[in-house]
Formats: sequence, C-alpha cells, structure tokens
Amino acid sequence: MKKNVFTEKNIPIVSVVASFYNEVKNPFFEKSIISILEQSYSNIQYIFIDDGSIDKTFQILKRFKQLYKNRNIIIIKNHKNIGLAKSLNKGISIAKGIYIVRFDAGDICNKKRIELQVRFLEKEMDISVLGSCAQVVDIKGRVVRSWDVPRTNCEIINKIFCKQIAIHPTIIFRRNIFKKIGFYNHKYRTEDYELYMRILKNGYKIANLSDRLVKVFERIDGITLKNRYEMQLSRTKTKIVYLKYFFNFKNIMYTLRSILGCIILFLNEYLISKLRSINSNGKKKNAN
Repeated sequence: MKKNVFTEKNIPIVSVVASFYNEVKNPFFEKSIISILEQSYSNIQYIFIDDGSIDKTFQILKRFKQLYKNRNIIIIKNHKNIGLAKSLNKGISIAKGIYIVRFDAGDICNKKRIELQVRFLEKEMDISVLGSCAQVVDIKGRVVRSWDVPRTNCEIINKIFCKQIAIHPTIIFRRNIFKKIGFYNHKYRTEDYELYMRILKNGYKIANLSDRLVKVFERIDGITLKNRYEMQLSRTKTKIVYLKYFFNFKNIMYTLRSILGCIILFLNEYLISKLRSINSNGKKKNAN
C-alpha cells in the first residue's frame, strides 16, 4: 500500500528517543548528539533520558539544550539507573511524534537519516518498523566493517532465528505500533529482539534500507563473558517463546543451537570462576 510522499507544508512530527548512562568516557558521545541534532529533517522532538548517571552526562545534555535553543529538546533525569527498556518506554510514553526514532550514544547518524526513513514510511504504509544497514567504527573513528541486514519483511521473517535482522540504533517505528502490541519488555536483556519477534508475530512488517545511515561505535571493552551469556540466554529465551509462531524445522534447529550456545557459555563462565577461586585460595595459603 503506497501513499504520496509528504510535502514541505505538511511534515510529520518525529520523536527521537534516547537513553544515556555514564557516557562521559564515550569518545563519540558529543559528536553523536550533534549528528542527531543537525538532521536535514526539521520537525523533530528530542527526548533525552539520563538513566541515573553518576558522571557529567546530565550536565552535557543540558549544555546541548542551551546550545540548540531552537530545537525541541526534553531532558529527563532518572534518579536511579532503571535500564534501557524502562527508560525508552518512559520516553515513548510522552512522545508526540507520529514516528519514534531510536538513537544510541556514540553512534553517528547520516545528516539525512531521518528524512530518508520518513520519506520511505510515508510511501510504504504497510511497513511499521524501518531500519538500515550501517558501518562499524573503532575507537579512532575508522570504519572496520560494513554491517548488512536483510531488506524485506519476507527475508527478515526467514532469518530472524539465525541472524540479527535489524540494527537497533538505526530503527524508526510508527508510534501506533506500541499502542497495538505494547512497549519494550524489560524482562528481556535483548529487549529489541523480543520486540521485533512480537511485531512480526502480530502480523506487522519490518524492513531495512540498503543505505548505511549510521556509523555504529563498536563497544568491545565492556563485553564480559557474563554479559555474553546473559545476551545469549535472553535471545534463546525469546526464540523458545516465539518458536510456536514461526514453527518449522529450520527454526527448531536454530533454537537448539542457541540452547547449546548457552550451555557452552555457562560452562566457560563456571570453569573460569572456579579457576579464579582456586587461584585466589592458593595465594592466601602461600601468604599464610
């Protein structure tokens, strides 16, 4: 189903919702904020949430609000860290936009990102969620690899159990999708993956543009074995819950493979923990 593209006299409002936590050491934090504030698209509401940071993140956000007084910027300060899903839900619940744009600290947006995505959604009325491909950059800002995702809804349904089908900080939603199927589920560590499954399960469509509209900062220092296990466990839990809606032999095998991956990561973490404990006890005995 297609519709004429919007005109300059009738530009839909878009709400950018972003949550930040202790971002001062993020080398691209301020540059990423500038990239989303200086979009070619004009009718934007910004909802920035400081999720209980204990560094100067909140002060930096307030400084940007002063610097960009002509922008519609709302800053919310959580008194304690409540997590990404709950923070995003808080922002989405007060958003005025017809569309909700996701954005993460450190990820640099193409100047025309929002404009291109809104134009697509205004034409393709049957698409509820739209992402794009991306580039991955290292701590020096060098592009280290391209990040491709499936383009069409059919490809996404076919691959959702075996690979990442969307890049969260590239996503734009129709706001009414949250009224129809609910918000992010904070019980899942991979809240975006569970949301995509729920969207598809309810018959709504997801697509991705081939354009690389975001440069994603590859955060590798903070990824521990425990974090990897928790992420894998969450994705596996999601697959088990939604397998009955996407039931076929291939998806059964991908789910079993995920379960095996969880077991391997758990055993690795358990063995490393035991070795550290033995090593620590040995040092104490030697000290005595």
